[in-house]
Amino acid sequence: MPSTKKLLRQAHSHFSSKDYDKALFLYSQVISKNPTNIEYQLYCIFCDIGYENDEKAQSLHDYFILAKDDNFDEAVNMYKILLKPMMVTMKK
Repeated sequence: MPSTKKLLRQAHSHFSSKDYDKALFLYSQVISKNPTNIEYQLYCIFCDIGYENDEKAQSLHDYFILAKDDNFDEAVNMYKILLKPMMVTMKK
């Protein structure tokens, strides 16, 4: 199985191309390696949003990628609040 970094690179690329099916599949593979990682769970939620609203999903994804590099915990907490209805089963 490919490395987590490689899978994430591929998934992000498919996500950016609005190919949410392939991105979701790859993000799911990453989650299978790290089932409790909230970052990877967020990426799946962004894909789900993308099925309904490309622009919103792309914006949320891009902003999270930037925000997590500045302060990961703050970015995650912000998204947990924004996406609370979709994150019922997520745990930190």
